[in-house]
Amino acid sequence: MVRTKRELRSFALWLFVPATLGLLALVPLSAAVDVSLSKFMRDPAALLGASPFTGFVSNVGALVWMSTAAISAFGAHGLYRWEGWNGRVGLLVAGTGLSLMLLMDDFFMFHETVWVQTLGWDERVLFLIYGTLVGGSLWAARAALRDTALGFLFAAGFLFATSIGIDQLPEGSLPGHVLIEDGAKFLGIVGWFGYFASMAWAFLDESGRGKLVEVANA
Repeated sequence: MVRTKRELRSFALWLFVPATLGLLALVPLSAAVDVSLSKFMRDPAALLGASPFTGFVSNVGALVWMSTAAISAFGAHGLYRWEGWNGRVGLLVAGTGLSLMLLMDDFFMFHETVWVQTLGWDERVLFLIYGTLVGGSLWAARAALRDTALGFLFAAGFLFATSIGIDQLPEGSLPGHVLIEDGAKFLGIVGWFGYFASMAWAFLDESGRGKLVEVANA
């Protein structure tokens, strides 16, 4: 918690300096990749003259990814302060990192542009890597899993697998192909959010109640 002017100034530096440097870095980057600065700065729909609803579900999905990462990060921080490092903190840290990774991939179309078009690799290999990272993170924190709402996680996994499977079919081969494929992906993101949000809430609530009992008995 920011309590003094010195702490507030320090926080402002950490907040605005990286953001400013990031904006300035766009100038040489724009020249290096031969893309106008306005394309980095302006809204895609405005640049394309498209409807403001263009990419609506995809953009909302990115917001849900970001919300998951933020809730997991704050949950991990709060739990760490109360309990120190343990499997439950590790699970929330994994949720933060994995959500940010999947957000960056989804929002910037990493697997479709860099992985497939630039590198020429099969996107299924990337999906296998992501699955391995998720599975490895859950295995490392397996002792804490029994205290979580695994139904959300299983639902998310099933929906993501459904979306990936339909993506391999020729477009238009199913009635409502786009709705099913992208709808399953969006619902998978929602399930992912439900898993980590409910976990953060439950862990913090339980730990907080324990602290209250300790204070009352002190």
